[in-house]
Amino acid sequence: MYVSGTTSSTDFPTVNAVQPTPKGGFDDIFVAKLTPDGTALVYATYLGGSDYETLGRYRWSIPPALRTLVRHTCSADFPTVHAFQPARKGDGWDAVVAKLSADGSRIIYSTYLGGSDS
Repeated sequence: MYVSGTTSSTDFPTVNAVQPTPKGGFDDIFVAKLTPDGTALVYATYLGGSDYETLGRYRWSIPPALRTLVRHTCSADFPTVHAFQPARKGDGWDAVVAKLSADGSRIIYSTYLGGSDS
């Protein structure tokens, strides 16, 4: 089971985390994978920058084979790796797309996806 959302908690449980602590913004994205029986975390990590990350307006799920997520950010320092768009284009919200490794220990890719306005 994969779970993703946003949190403002500084004590969110992290395991094998790419980002073990929040970056100091209002909310950060969290991504977690539970064992098949739900009794333990395979990994849990924050993912965000120093500003605000959110779920956006739409509900969605992480397909297990893809481990890809789409969110929104105002952070100019969201962690990007092998990015199609390595920086925000404007001052508003941009989408961010990220894919984590199967064990959650690294970002395979992460990119902004946006234009000059929100």
